[in-house]
Amino acid sequence: MSQPPQRTKPKAVPRHRPRKEIPRARPEPREEGPQRIAKLLARAGIASRRDVERMIAEGRIALGGETLTTPATLLESLAGVTVDGRPVRPAAATRLFRFYKPQGTITAARDPKGRTTIYDRLPKDLPRLMPVGRLDFMTEGLLLLTNDGELKRQLELPRTAVVRRYRARAFGTVSQAQLDRLAEGVTIEGIHYGSIVANLERRTGRNCWIEMSLTEGKNREVRRVLAFLGLQVSRLLRTAYGPFELAGLDPGEVEEARETPAEATVEGVVDLLGNGSGFLRVSPPEPSDGDVYISAAQVRRCELVDGDRVSGPVRQPRRSERYPSLVRVDTINGRPADEVAEGTPFEELPAKLPSERLALGGDDPTLSAIVHLTPIGRGSRVTIAGPSFAGKTEALRRLAAALNDAEGLEVSVVLAGVRPEELGGWTADGVEPAVALSFSTSADARTQAIERAVDAARRQAARGGHVVLLIDTLDGLPPLVARKALGAARAIVDGGTLTVIATATQPLGGETTVVVLDRALTSSGRFPALDLAASGTLRPELLVGEEGARAIAEARAGLLGGH
Repeated sequence: MSQPPQRTKPKAVPRHRPRKEIPRARPEPREEGPQRIAKLLARAGIASRRDVERMIAEGRIALGGETLTTPATLLESLAGVTVDGRPVRPAAATRLFRFYKPQGTITAARDPKGRTTIYDRLPKDLPRLMPVGRLDFMTEGLLLLTNDGELKRQLELPRTAVVRRYRARAFGTVSQAQLDRLAEGVTIEGIHYGSIVANLERRTGRNCWIEMSLTEGKNREVRRVLAFLGLQVSRLLRTAYGPFELAGLDPGEVEEARETPAEATVEGVVDLLGNGSGFLRVSPPEPSDGDVYISAAQVRRCELVDGDRVSGPVRQPRRSERYPSLVRVDTINGRPADEVAEGTPFEELPAKLPSERLALGGDDPTLSAIVHLTPIGRGSRVTIAGPSFAGKTEALRRLAAALNDAEGLEVSVVLAGVRPEELGGWTADGVEPAVALSFSTSADARTQAIERAVDAARRQAARGGHVVLLIDTLDGLPPLVARKALGAARAIVDGGTLTVIATATQPLGGETTVVVLDRALTSSGRFPALDLAASGTLRPELLVGEEGARAIAEARAGLLGGH
């Protein structure tokens, strides 16, 4: 296989820490020798350990005809043990079943209100089974059932960190950034919920689908966490519990779980898509039938960028899926994923004012004026501002064409709210936008497109790359979204840079360079069409030196005097 492209990454710069990867379950091995009677009875499927302890306190369990008084009794086997006067049969072979619990059923043996229970829906010829965990009355999806109380306990214990996966349909507005913060845990009304990995799958109007992975499984955890974010859950589906998945079952159907096969592993090169997800190309750079899908959540969690060589286990495609999917990321460029993950959050990386000028060519007078009178550096935060018909999109497009030829730069263009007629002009200039959305697209869709592009650019900059992100336009977005997109730009000390150049009607504040275009000059054909009084660069001497800064001041004075 070909080697991934090399990146310059100074050792002094830690990379952005990805979202926490939820650990895989590590069930405890079964013990040998004398064990507590509560544990043996639980394994035999009589009841849970807690229930066995309660039964002993009620005098219902005896050994050799004598009633037991303590659950701490140690036994090699259950020979001579009776429950309610009936001998306990030796523990049967452990069995585990997958059950699609329908909505409107209770996870209990009986219900005082007379509602349907899961046992009402199960075939009568099954052995006595206990549910692993519970699902709410209106929650549907995968429920594991077993005849082994000890296995049940191991799968439920928080310390074994078995991953539960859910899909929730909810009403309300939430951003991926809000969901990402759940990875650090959240406290709601005095109850702390641990790390949750959440991914915004899709959004239609104010309805959205969210995928969530967690390990605690506290009572109504998913519903309470989403309610805390202002969302109202209308459907909740558990899709997986550890290595066992819901796929292939219909509501009310039960099937004995087969032994999980050994995980097949794959290695390849990351090829990211515009929607934030990607593929692991096993025969790079060309696509092939053996390529493996990488979810957007994995890309964000592991801070993957184009060209990374990644390995990990893969699962085969489910119904309606075309490609196999990566289960988790084990290695990145030959190093353990956990090791690569350590680092400082991007927002906390030390930043400095831009000090390396972006060299741009071109004979266009407005572009030349931008380059010489409002210099832009690697890591600059730039707004090209002005009213409609001032030429903002045209200026950004010419900047993009010039930057596209610059050596050592990764240029990404996001068109989020432009005129449909303008979309083709970018391609004609040799610039292929990563995303192209017209002004008729919803603000939510534009927000998601910009957030994905900013996330990808931040990952590259944190790795030591030099990225220029051009956005047309920030108009029509929520103010916080626009400011966060522009605010992502920075020059990392001894590291990479992220330059953001965006169009907007008005400057947002916090820019290092502001380019204001004059509509009157543009419409009358007088160039350069800059409003020199409103335009400028913070500390231009860092980019062009003291003499260059004086020359800029003199040129601006002369041009202003001429106008």
